[in-house]
Amino acid sequence: MSARILSIDVDEKLLAERNAALRGAGYAVDGATTFAAALRQISYGNFELFVIGRSVPRSQARLLYQQVKQTSHKPVLAVHNGTPDPEVPADKLVDEREGGLGLVLAISGFIPRPAPRAAS
Repeated sequence: MSARILSIDVDEKLLAERNAALRGAGYAVDGATTFAAALRQISYGNFELFVIGRSVPRSQARLLYQQVKQTSHKPVLAVHNGTPDPEVPADKLVDEREGGLGLVLAISGFIPRPAPRAAS
């Protein structure tokens, strides 16, 4: 079973692109597009890692990070678009300009990349 990741972004297009890249790398990914949905999934989901997208408002990103650390102590990656926001806490910053490969490499520093599935 592959590690589960919760990917959070209020921009549905960015979220879909990010999640497709992660699924393509073999990760199991759930997405959340609202603050309330993200809080619910953080509290009740069993995730190994959390990704907070760049379009999540700063105040919400801080609260999401705090909730993750209070409930699971799992790593949080924050995606930015070239200029990291020093007010958004994260265990690792990822520049979205590096694409899906950059995100997968950052994640693999925390959780192993799933083995490729054998062809049927």
